[in-house]
Amino acid sequence: MVQSYWLFLCFLNEFYKPLFVLKELFWTKGSGVVMKKLANHIPQDSCKPQIDYPCVWQYKLIGRDRNALLDAVNHCVKESPVSITDSNASSSGKFISISLEVTVPDEQRRLQIYRELAEHSAVKVVL
Repeated sequence: MVQSYWLFLCFLNEFYKPLFVLKELFWTKGSGVVMKKLANHIPQDSCKPQIDYPCVWQYKLIGRDRNALLDAVNHCVKESPVSITDSNASSSGKFISISLEVTVPDEQRRLQIYRELAEHSAVKVVL
């Protein structure tokens, strides 16, 4: 079965070069197929989007308390203007989400905001 899978991928590789990455993700161990880590097989430069700065960037924050999320935004984001809109709540009401839009001057600041929000105790998830 593994050999037929490899042959199929090799055949597809002739027509679809992006599948080259896919066929490299699998290797055999005993009788099974083990998946390798994807990060080791995708060239970093080819996946990076072209972003023109400054630009408006949107973050989605998920947490338990809206006021705590707003405090996290005030603590981590010093830029203005900042636009905050309420998003969704979980069906049980345990988690809420807000959308944050901010103008970022460069990639370094965009990633710094992401890291600071992700490390804040009130924020469970940053998207």
